[in-house]
Amino acid sequence: MARRLFWGFRPWRSPNGVTVFVGEPEKALLDLVYLSRRAGEPIWIDIDFSTLDRRKLRRYASRFPVSVARAVEELRAQQSPA
Repeated sequence: MARRLFWGFRPWRSPNGVTVFVGEPEKALLDLVYLSRRAGEPIWIDIDFSTLDRRKLRRYASRFPVSVARAVEELRAQQSPA
């Protein structure tokens, strides 16, 4: 992954004292789409978009290639009730 896209993680200390970095859900979705597209893999995800912060998702998506934001919007549209 491009170094410029390495952000959107929070440090979390596990019960045994090890610090790990946990990705925010909005960033994790964008990473999945970005990496899937780079690998030429289809994007399949079952996610409830209502659990995501739409403003944060838009703000984060602006830091990715435009194609990633489009792909996320297509996924959201596919999962919205008709």
